[in-house]
Amino acid sequence: MSNSITYPSIAKKADFDRRQKEAAHRARENEVKERERLKQQVEERDKRNKSRLNRLIDAFKSRAMHRKSIVDRREEKDKVYDIVRQEREKHTNFAKFTTELKLRDKLENVERVSRMNEFKRLQTLQKITMSDLRYEEIQAKKEEMLRRNAEESKNSLIRKHEIGDAMDQMRITNDFSLLDKLFAKKKKGRKELGERDR
Repeated sequence: MSNSITYPSIAKKADFDRRQKEAAHRARENEVKERERLKQQVEERDKRNKSRLNRLIDAFKSRAMHRKSIVDRREEKDKVYDIVRQEREKHTNFAKFTTELKLRDKLENVERVSRMNEFKRLQTLQKITMSDLRYEEIQAKKEEMLRRNAEESKNSLIRKHEIGDAMDQMRITNDFSLLDKLFAKKKKGRKELGERDR
């Protein structure tokens, strides 16, 4: 009769262990996919920011070249009118200074956005690391629970056999003190186990 009880529980435990391993495997795969997705998002965002910065720099360069060609042509035409040329140069220099200030503001804004994106990326990586640590902690607790469960099952089986042996011995010898010794031993073992758990 004990065999009919033991085999299904072993099969259930094996099935439970298999399902737990499969669930853990799926969870790891999902975490890897999520990590890859977040990493790809960060890379795409960095790529877009670099592209924006390059477009800004190119636009500034083309405007500067265009402005320079206009100024050069005007200087050639206005050699006779020196005062007018000087006024125009002042105006051009002021416009150039203003444009450079605007571009500097834009560049600083792009850098600020890049720093914010880097901060967000680092926060995301930190969340992933914390999630990994939490998962490992849960796994360690689960393994400890399984170990304790196995130890308790083993102790329970040993106690069952000891009681059976004591009962057989009592039937043969008619000595009931064996059962008292067994229960006294069991109480002592429980006390020691309780002290160890603390």
